[in-house]
Amino acid sequence: MAEANVTLYYSYTTHGFYNSIIHTGDKLPDDVIVITEDEHKALFDGQSKGLTISRPDPSGNGKPILVDNRQTPEQMLLFKMRMFRDTLLRITVDKMTAIRLTTITSDEQSQVMAYRESLLNVPQQSGFPDTITWPTVPACLVTPQVTALMSEIANTNINTVSTYTL
Repeated sequence: MAEANVTLYYSYTTHGFYNSIIHTGDKLPDDVIVITEDEHKALFDGQSKGLTISRPDPSGNGKPILVDNRQTPEQMLLFKMRMFRDTLLRITVDKMTAIRLTTITSDEQSQVMAYRESLLNVPQQSGFPDTITWPTVPACLVTPQVTALMSEIANTNINTVSTYTL
């Protein structure tokens, strides 16, 4: 609890709370605004619940407000599936250097390019992100890291169809 002679502040630029006992004069950011003890408690409690402190509507009193920017389960699934796709691109196709491309056959090069294109098109599948048919990983790209990631993808709690082969 704040003491009676303590002034509480909030700064938008630092996203921080300040008080007049610890922070004085030049130790306060230029944009601090005075908040009440109840406002401080509500903002602090809201942050602990995953809410974000935001600037209010300019027509209001200038006090910070809490905004719910948490992701829905659907948004989290979308993010996770894109992350899987991006990771597959990074650990397979993106690791293919110009030198390494010359060490594989032209058929394997075609498979790598087709695989890359298929991965890039995963988000355009009609069931994405709930139902995904992952493209087959060309044998020249299969590594223990790729196998582990494909296993993780197959074990997610969605209806994925994993069609890679080793």
